[in-house]
Amino acid sequence: MLKDTQKKTVMAYLIDIYSKRILIEFQQEKLMPSEAQDIFSDYVQFIKQTKLLFEYSYFIVNCHKAYTVYISYLQERKLYNDCLIICKELDSLLSTDDIERKAIVYHTIGTLYLALKFLRKAEEAFEVSLNLIDKIPSNRREEEELVKVQISLIDHLSCLKLERKDHINALDLLIRCYNLKRTCSGYDSENIATTLVAIARVYKILGRWDDAIEYFTRGADSFERLKGPNNIHTANAFIELAQIRAFQGIYKKAIDLTESALTIYINLNGKDHSSTLRLYTNLIFLSLKLNSNEMIRYYIELISDILNEKEDEISFVLFNEIGNLLRQHKRQQDAITFYQKSKEIFNKLPQKQTKLDQLSVVYCNIANCYLELDNKNEYIEHTKRAVSILNSVYEENDQRIQTLYGKLYQTLSSVNLSLIHISEPTRQAEISYAVFCLKKKK
Repeated sequence: MLKDTQKKTVMAYLIDIYSKRILIEFQQEKLMPSEAQDIFSDYVQFIKQTKLLFEYSYFIVNCHKAYTVYISYLQERKLYNDCLIICKELDSLLSTDDIERKAIVYHTIGTLYLALKFLRKAEEAFEVSLNLIDKIPSNRREEEELVKVQISLIDHLSCLKLERKDHINALDLLIRCYNLKRTCSGYDSENIATTLVAIARVYKILGRWDDAIEYFTRGADSFERLKGPNNIHTANAFIELAQIRAFQGIYKKAIDLTESALTIYINLNGKDHSSTLRLYTNLIFLSLKLNSNEMIRYYIELISDILNEKEDEISFVLFNEIGNLLRQHKRQQDAITFYQKSKEIFNKLPQKQTKLDQLSVVYCNIANCYLELDNKNEYIEHTKRAVSILNSVYEENDQRIQTLYGKLYQTLSSVNLSLIHISEPTRQAEISYAVFCLKKKK
């Protein structure tokens, strides 16, 4: 009859051999999930039989090793639901005092829920993990291995908080993440710069302009040092800074920052790239806010030359948007010129029949300009054209046509006309308004 000490020696020897075997088995590339499950189940069953022989620490080390290997196997094969079951089983085996291992398990559970798109459950698991880590003694918590786990947790958790617009808690997490990354050798300066910009964006959302400016500036400077003057991250930080200055009404500074971003975009993408062209429209908007006719004319000429060369769908859209900017700033006659340019580009587009509803918007914009200029006849003519276009695309229950007819009805009434003047000849007067609740044709 073997004594307890002899039993322990024999079992420890068997566990060691079994542990090495399972590691070898799971390294096989062609190991099927059903085979892996059998190997894992046999091993865990064997380990559980030794629980009474050994102290918790020895038992759980070997048990944890097997679970970790199997969890990694399942994750690699994206068997997330099976993996969740195994993680929860491991958690049930862990002592309540085994805080560090529990924290790692909940971190894994969070990533699995994230992969399964269960965002609220992922957030809850990450919060449990972070709360457990906070209970670990500070000297251990500051070791690099656990610092990396905290960074991963906080990165995930801050994103989920932002998704739910919980900006205050997201900000606290991002600042904590930034401080951790600075102490961890595994995180380079680029990663830290990215976190600086993320913090700045939250400050911007919260309207804390001075803090946002500080962090965007630090982020831009960091990226410029790391990647040189022509990099997209610095350009985007300049754009964010320009938006803040525009919110503050400091339009000249906003223009300077946007021009700096524009220079980088031109160097990286070319002057006719869609992202570059958007910056030109930003500059037109800022010049209008500054009410500088010279700058307005300058930027409009620059973008017009490019758009006239392109003559594509982007040109069609942007000429219309420039018209919108001019109209919003009470420059209706100039706006009409750009809406007309948008129409001209449209006529040159291939497959334009699929974009007729967009053309109707341009006609509506021209009509509204004429209405604001108190030219009701031109308003009626362009609205009729917009309705005619929409009528060729939609059949019933379309709110856009109903809205157009409501506005048109008011204008026609003021000039002593009625909707029958623009109805199809075969329509009867009493239904000429109601029929324009239309739906898109199949």
